[in-house]
Amino acid sequence: MNLRPTANLVLVLSTLMACATSTPEDQASRLVEKYLNSSSELSSISDARNVYSTTLSALIQRDQSSVQDGEVGKLNFEPLCNCQDTGGIEKVTLNSPSEDSVDLSIQWSSQELPSSITLTFVKESGQWRVDEIRSKDVPSLKLFLSPSPKQQP
Repeated sequence: MNLRPTANLVLVLSTLMACATSTPEDQASRLVEKYLNSSSELSSISDARNVYSTTLSALIQRDQSSVQDGEVGKLNFEPLCNCQDTGGIEKVTLNSPSEDSVDLSIQWSSQELPSSITLTFVKESGQWRVDEIRSKDVPSLKLFLSPSPKQQP
C-alpha cells in the first residue's frame, strides 16, 4: 500500500479507522492520527502500554523510570518517528503482512533530510502493538533500550 500526498493518507486512514475489525492498518492509522500528525502534542511514551508490545513497553518504562527528576533517559525523542517534531509524512508502505506480524514503513519529508522508519507490529491479546522500531539512526529500538551487559544484575 503506497500512499502519496498527505490528503490521500488522511482519506485512507479515515477509511481504515471506520473498520470494525482491528488490523495493523487500523492501529497504524490511530498512531498516525494521535501521535504523528503535525498538530499533535502527545507522545506515545506516555501511553506505552497501549501502543507498544509487552516487551517494548517494559523497556520504555524501565528507561523512563531509571532517571532522576529533571533528567531524560536514553529515549529523549518520539520513538514512532525517531524525531522531536512530528508531521510531514510523505509515504506509508505496508510490508510483509502475516497473521501475527507486519512491517509498516513511513517516509518523512519534513525533516532536514528525507528519512524513513519501519514499525513492526505484532498481535498481542487480539490487539496490534508496535514491537520494534528501526531507522538509520536507531537500527533496533529494543537493543537501544536494553541494558548493557554491565547494567544487568
